[in-house]
Amino acid sequence: MEALESGDPDHMSEELGDVLLQVLFHARVAEENADAGFDIDEIAAGLVANWCDATPRLCRW
Repeated sequence: MEALESGDPDHMSEELGDVLLQVLFHARVAEENADAGFDIDEIAAGLVANWCDATPRLCRW
């Protein structure tokens, strides 16, 4: 929240990078663990599906 409230684009970029790193890290760990049941492709597909459900006008392809 601090990054959002600060309005500093560099701070926002840094925080978003940290979030992305966490997603990639956990996807990699899951990829190496057959019991995890997901991988980065499934995460990306879920993200796109949620985005398209929320904003169907942007997903007409």
